[in-house]
Amino acid sequence: MKRMRMLAIIAGMLVLRFACNLAAPAVHPTIAINFKPAPTPSGNVALTSTRQVTSLALAPDGVLWVGTSGGVLRRDQDGTWHKFTRLAGLPAHEVRGFRFSADGSVEAVCPRNVAVWQAGQWQVQALSDGTQPEAVQAISTADGQGLVQKAAMTRGAVEESKPPLLPTVTWRGALLTADLTGLHIQEHGTVQHVALPPSQGTHISALLPQGNALWAALFGDGLWSFDGHQWQPLKLELPPQAREITALAGDAKSLWLGTRRDGVWQYQKKQWTQYLQPDEPYDHNCQNLATFHGALLVSTLEDGLAMQTGTGWQHIGSETLSSNAPRQIVEFNGSLWVRQGTGKVDRFDGEHWIRNALPWLPRQKAMTLAADHQRLYVAQWGGWSEFDGTAWKHHFDVPELQGLPLTVLYPEGDTLWIGTQSRGIGKFNRTTGKLLWHDERMGLPDDWITCMARVGNALYAGTFVGGLARCEGEHWQTYPELQGENVTALEPDGAAGVFIATRTGLWHETVGKLLKVNQQVPFLDTEVQSLKRQQNGLWVGTRTGLYYLTEATLHHADNAPQPKAE
Repeated sequence: MKRMRMLAIIAGMLVLRFACNLAAPAVHPTIAINFKPAPTPSGNVALTSTRQVTSLALAPDGVLWVGTSGGVLRRDQDGTWHKFTRLAGLPAHEVRGFRFSADGSVEAVCPRNVAVWQAGQWQVQALSDGTQPEAVQAISTADGQGLVQKAAMTRGAVEESKPPLLPTVTWRGALLTADLTGLHIQEHGTVQHVALPPSQGTHISALLPQGNALWAALFGDGLWSFDGHQWQPLKLELPPQAREITALAGDAKSLWLGTRRDGVWQYQKKQWTQYLQPDEPYDHNCQNLATFHGALLVSTLEDGLAMQTGTGWQHIGSETLSSNAPRQIVEFNGSLWVRQGTGKVDRFDGEHWIRNALPWLPRQKAMTLAADHQRLYVAQWGGWSEFDGTAWKHHFDVPELQGLPLTVLYPEGDTLWIGTQSRGIGKFNRTTGKLLWHDERMGLPDDWITCMARVGNALYAGTFVGGLARCEGEHWQTYPELQGENVTALEPDGAAGVFIATRTGLWHETVGKLLKVNQQVPFLDTEVQSLKRQQNGLWVGTRTGLYYLTEATLHHADNAPQPKAE
């Protein structure tokens, strides 16, 4: 009997140990990170990633032009690469395609403008000819010197809602257009449909005529050849990371291809060579910005974290994190806490990453994070949990919060401001446990709160479609200039004002004035998503790039005459 009891105890201990192991978050060593502080830029900076290629074009002089989601790349005949961003004069970082003029000028077609490269500089022109930017396609036509890349343009009104066209080329006198089902061959007034090859690729993403053969990129698979009757796979030993092909170009010497995330590849003398630009963030769609031990961290839309230290940029993805969709970064108690779009929270203690560090949260998914010197706050559905460094306390017993999605937590001593998606702002008193609502009755322009910040006696609240509100006391004041705006981030300027990020630009509110920074800083993108003030300047995260604006630039923007509203 004693033996059976002992075995039962041992078995119970093993079960308990196994259960604890299941509940414990997995610890994954991070990549080697040198926390030598990232250098503070000495001037204005526009940082982008050119890993996502949108178009390729070989000019008649043999120069390769590359359109990316992060600007234009140019490769000279001697192999030298040059990069151009909005800071160099481009009207946008997203480049749809190229066309060449007889005078040697190059036109880069962007969503709303054309940038003309001539005499060593970019000049911006409107799409006055009715060109539809989505219809820009690179077409290779054979001539006596091999294959020369040209550009085809489709006339018609610009339609913002129209999706990008799939590849279209002219080959052997016929017009070929790809769609999700295969090729459509238009010739002599008839249209013939050719089904996709037996490929694992999702669709034809690029076409390249090669004499009597038409080469096609099957996205996610590789390259196929079509002779007018049947498909054959091209046995070029394409590397696995080069299979998400977005663009093709070629001449008698080389085959060039662009990819979705892995830059430009060249096939020459039966060898593949990858070209990535040095010291770029892995991605530039900035959702949130933070600093940690001198490092700058950028959470991206779907490509993990980008981290800049004194040794350059590093990428931290789903091999280390819970997902590739980090949404928020806060620092508390010597650790970084990263909220994922999945609701999981990862933790970095300076040496190790802990994936899903809070698996036991009462409501499972974190909606937003906040931290002060005393506590870490984790919002969940209908309430929040808080951690003081030693113990957790949960607050899901506030009746007014039940069933509400919480979007913002902003702690101020004994008060916790709680932004919601549908009820405005709750002012929670930690001592009494009472909640007081701030909503449209007190002047809030919208009940969906996106961000909050304090500057002196003023509390600011950004909203989803109601612009910005400011409270000094019990009532909120709004700004007519920001009516209807989606405010994405707020950042105190260190003095008496606040920077305001919106989907249509960066604003600065100071000393009773509201100024739009973009009007004096034209290279700054307008779709601003995150802000972080740093020594001698401001980091501005946008959908298409990460910018640093110096104090001198911001001061000039504050004091320059503002254009009159139309």
